[in-house]
Amino acid sequence: MAKFKGVSLSDGISYGNIVKVKNHNQHIFFNFVEDKENEKLRVRKALTYAEEYQTALIEKYKDDEEIKNILTSYLYMIKDEDLLSKLNQIIDTISCQAEYAIQTEFENVINSMLLSESEYLKSRGDDLYSVMNKIIRVLSGNKNTDPNDLQAGSVIASDTISPIFLAGADVNKIAGIITSHSSPTSHLAIAARSLKIPMVTCSKEDLNKMQDDQIVIIDGTDGVVITNPSGLDMQYYDNLMCNLNAEKEKLERYKELEGKTIDGIRIAVQANVCSKEDVKWASTQGAEGIGLVRTEMLFHNMSKLPTMEQQMAVYKNIVENAPGKSVVFRLFDFSNEKDFYNIIGENGGNDSWGHRGIRVLLENEKVLRDQIRAILLSSEDGEITILIPFVSAPDEIMRVKYIVDEEYSYFMQNNIPVNQSVKIGSMIETPSAAILCDEIARQVDMMSIGTNDLIQYTLGTDRNSSGNISCSKAFHPAVLRFISMVADAGRRNHITVAVCGEAASDLKLTRILVGLGITHLSVTPDKIHAVKSEVEKHKFHDDVIFANNIMSCNTAMEAEAMVTIADL
Repeated sequence: MAKFKGVSLSDGISYGNIVKVKNHNQHIFFNFVEDKENEKLRVRKALTYAEEYQTALIEKYKDDEEIKNILTSYLYMIKDEDLLSKLNQIIDTISCQAEYAIQTEFENVINSMLLSESEYLKSRGDDLYSVMNKIIRVLSGNKNTDPNDLQAGSVIASDTISPIFLAGADVNKIAGIITSHSSPTSHLAIAARSLKIPMVTCSKEDLNKMQDDQIVIIDGTDGVVITNPSGLDMQYYDNLMCNLNAEKEKLERYKELEGKTIDGIRIAVQANVCSKEDVKWASTQGAEGIGLVRTEMLFHNMSKLPTMEQQMAVYKNIVENAPGKSVVFRLFDFSNEKDFYNIIGENGGNDSWGHRGIRVLLENEKVLRDQIRAILLSSEDGEITILIPFVSAPDEIMRVKYIVDEEYSYFMQNNIPVNQSVKIGSMIETPSAAILCDEIARQVDMMSIGTNDLIQYTLGTDRNSSGNISCSKAFHPAVLRFISMVADAGRRNHITVAVCGEAASDLKLTRILVGLGITHLSVTPDKIHAVKSEVEKHKFHDDVIFANNIMSCNTAMEAEAMVTIADL
C-alpha cells in the first residue's frame, strides 16, 4: 500500500485499476522539402480531418453544455483561417514539412502562455498542446489514437491528459483521473467536474511510482491517491463515500438559498469566472451573482487584442447568463509580460513586477476606452460594476472615472442606449491601496480584496512558491489587519466590500471574514454550497467576537491554531 497526497481538481471517491496513458508529445525535427505545395495540401487535409473529428465529438456531447463548449473552443482553433495562413507562410518561408510548421506555430503561442504568471493561461497552453498533437498524429496517419477500448473501472494516469482524449473515450468506463500537470481552471478539470469523474493532480515523482493495473482508490475530495489499498482502507472509503453522498445531498439545498448567518445577516456568495462556461456553471451552483470576471482570460486564444465589438458580444452573453444579471467585470489585468505589447502590435514591455493592471491600461488609453465602451454597451439591463485592477492610489480611479464619464457623454450625444447605473469598483491588492482604503472608498461603489496578491505584496512572498508556506497564509496578522482596515472603510463609507481571492473559499477563514465585516464572498463555483453552509453555522455577533479574538493573535500559527480549536 502506498498513499500519495495531491490536489483535488474534481470531487468524488472511486476505485479502479490504473491505466497509464503515454503522452504522444514528440519533437519534430526540421527536414527540408522541395514540394512545398504538397506540404500545404497535407496541412489542409489534416485540418479538415481534425475538424470532422471534433464536430463528431461535439455531436456526442450535444446535451452536456460544459463539454460541448470546451470541444467547440478547440474546433474554433482548428478552423481559424489565420492558422492555415500562418502554417502556409512557415512552409513557404523555410521549406519545411507540414508537421514542423504546425509544431513551430503552436509552440510559439504555447510558450508565451507558459511564461505567464496566470495559472489559467498556463492551463490553456496545455489545451493547445492537445490540439497540436491531434493534428500532428493525423498527419502521421495515426487517426485513431484516442482509446475506445478501456475496461470498466479504469483510472487514467498520465502527466497530461487531453480533454479530446477524454471526450473520445467511453467515459462510463473511467473511474478517475490522475495527472501531474493540471489546474482547477484547465479544460480537463472542467470536463471532469462536468462528467462527475474524481480527479487528482500530484507530483510527477509520485505519478511515476504508480504502475499499470494497480488497484487504486482515488479521493477527489481530499486529493489523495492510494495504490494497493488494504481491506481497512477499502472499508474506510466505503463509509466515507456514504457520508459524503449524504453531505452532498444536504448541501444541495444551498443551491436555492441565500447566503446568510443564523440571525439573518446577508452575506452574498458569488462566483469568480474565467469563461462563459464558468458563468453557466456558477448559475447551476446557486451563485448570487458573478463577483469577478477575469476579462483578460476571456480572449486567451486570440493572437491580437479583441475589438470593442468582439468584447461586447462576450460581455453581453455573460450578463444575460449571470445569476440576477449581476456581474463585476475586472478590467484587463495585464502584467509585465511582453505578450501584451505583442498583441497590441507595439514593441515594449517592462520587467518590473509592479508594471501591471491599471498602470498598463492608463499607458494604453485606447485599449482601456474600448473595454469600457464594450462593458457599458453590453450591460443595458444588468447590475454591472467595472472593477479596476492593481490600484495603488485614488488618482488612478479618478482617471478611469473621467474616461467613463466621457464615454457616457458620447453615448448620450449620439442617442445610443446604455446602462446609466454602472458602478465603479477598486481592487485592493497592494499595501498602499489598503492603507489608503478610506480615500479609495470615497471614490468607488465597492472594493474587492484580492487576497492572493495582497498576501504576496504584503509579505514579500512568491504566491506560486511552495516554500515558506506558513508565512504566505491569510492568517498572517498583517494581512488580517489590512482586510479589517478595508472592511471598516467600507462600513464608514456605506459601500460593499468583497473578498475575491482564494481566502474567500477557505472555510477556516469564513467566520473571520464575516466577523471583520466582509459582505460579499466571491469563490470558484464548486465552493459555493460549502461557503454558504459555513456562513449559516454561526450568528453574526459571535463571528464579530471570534474575528476580534483572532485579530489579537501575534502570529499566523497562533491564529490558525485558534481556528482549529474552535472547530473541534
